Amino acid sequence: MREGLRLVFLLFQKGLNFLLGLFGLQAEIKLVRTSNGKADHFFYLRPIDFEIGELSPRVNLLIPYMARDESIFAGTRMVLALGASLVNANIPIRFLVTDELYREGIETKALEQFIQYFPETKDQNIKIEYVQRSNGKQVKVNKDDLFLASAWWTVYQMRQLFDDTKFSFKRLFYLIQDFEPGFYPWGTDFALAYQTYSFDVLPIFSTSELRDYFFSIYGNRFSREETAVYLPEISKKIFYPKDLPSYKRQGIRRLFCYYRPSIPRNMYLLLVESLKAAVSEGYFSEEKWEFWSGGEDHSPIPLGRNLFLQSKGKMSLMDYANFLKDCDLGISLMCSPHPSYPPFEMAQSGLVTITNRFLGKDLSKLSKNILSCDPEPNALKATIQKAIQRVSSFEERIKNSSLPFPDNYLDCFSEAVQFIKTFRTFP
Repeated sequence: MREGLRLVFLLFQKGLNFLLGLFGLQAEIKLVRTSNGKADHFFYLRPIDFEIGELSPRVNLLIPYMARDESIFAGTRMVLALGASLVNANIPIRFLVTDELYREGIETKALEQFIQYFPETKDQNIKIEYVQRSNGKQVKVNKDDLFLASAWWTVYQMRQLFDDTKFSFKRLFYLIQDFEPGFYPWGTDFALAYQTYSFDVLPIFSTSELRDYFFSIYGNRFSREETAVYLPEISKKIFYPKDLPSYKRQGIRRLFCYYRPSIPRNMYLLLVESLKAAVSEGYFSEEKWEFWSGGEDHSPIPLGRNLFLQSKGKMSLMDYANFLKDCDLGISLMCSPHPSYPPFEMAQSGLVTITNRFLGKDLSKLSKNILSCDPEPNALKATIQKAIQRVSSFEERIKNSSLPFPDNYLDCFSEAVQFIKTFRTFP
């Protein structure tokens, strides 16, 4: 009964957050559980209860979800890929799943899905355990275990690590994939997320751009010697341009936008209104251009002059990559110091790609296929006009499509794996 009520609440919360996200807002509601008749508004921050035992030591990666039926987003995939990289380096791991509902057989399903994503890890030393804090079940660990948080609230769930003298290593690795306070209005969640960066953590940043932003705002809080960076995985086997004859035969030009209307940092309103202005001023020919979006379903959006922005919704990785090959101009905005992957995937697929500068981030330094602009309507409209002029330079688009990133996840995480290994030797 209690678990059923929890599921109803989670569905309500997800729907409410989606509706509020359409208006640039986000609900500051977390699951409320009752203990002795009292509401617990901060259950999601409650520390995990560990029991020290005679298990073999390993790296424990805290991850909110693993066995969801829908496709995983890049943030979750990167946690899984780090785990697979550690396994490849002969480091035993365990995923501690902190938020997903436990049910019979879920751990087996999660392991099967993990091996499906990373088949080379089959028969390796991998464990998956769902944390059941609601029933007081302890998680058995070795005193020499290492721990890695992957979302800001999982840092709070590891408070016992900082306070319990039984652990031999009392610092927490922290996979920082974005400036997470920026996901919320200034309020409780913003403050809680912001505070995690003051704990005794060892950050692993997703790109040097994000690391440099943290260095700029936190000064000496983090030293370069006690941080690591992992690189985007933009596979050249998946994301690559068409050949020159195919470009020349293509009569229709396609503009592709990546955004999710429910995610404010994708700056949906800025993108759509700038497109409407560009259409109004005659930048696009009605006979030669189609407009598509990906990331989240929405109804066709009228842009003027009988042109519409149509949605592909959330596509599979291969459907997304194949569609990009048939597109010419890409737009992906991100109000964050984190670069996000779509601009890189578009540029490597041969698209003239537009993204925004923000807090020192300028992705045009990484590829000549990328044009950066300030996040305001006139600047974006002017950059769209400039990009259109470059669409017909097919040879240049192909030539500029190679990006300076590894082609597989093992190379992406090589620095992070070595960083973790400097703090513990595993037999």
